[in-house]
Amino acid sequence: MRVDGEKLSETEKLFSNHNGNKKYIEGLQIISKQMERNGKTGCADRHFRREGKINDRTCALPAHLYAEGNKLRLYAIMISPNIVILGNGGIKTTKTYQEDPHLNDCMELLINLDTEIKKKTKQGLIVPEFKTLKGNLAFQI
Repeated sequence: MRVDGEKLSETEKLFSNHNGNKKYIEGLQIISKQMERNGKTGCADRHFRREGKINDRTCALPAHLYAEGNKLRLYAIMISPNIVILGNGGIKTTKTYQEDPHLNDCMELLINLDTEIKKKTKQGLIVPEFKTLKGNLAFQI
């Protein structure tokens, strides 16, 4: 996902912000490998940790990373096993993402985007087709 006027996608921002820090290189490599694997085989729920609000499809990738105590988070929207919209993230140092202004902003952007995607899908303006969303993919958030 890329915000209008930005050079980097939200996910590229995460990698750019943490790539030079040796403490998070392993986490970035795990995320990168999981994204590559998901691109080839599709996404299973077990690869994601549910985040956000009850009615949205926001999640964090990959779920097993957090069990190991890593604080790095990459947030996403899982539309289907074949369609995942990657967002931004960062280092979680608080109990909830809502307590961290940056992480909260990352999640709120995805939650709002998910709401808009659902609206446009219901109106027939967006149609999920295998690995892509077809239709009007411009959003005012």
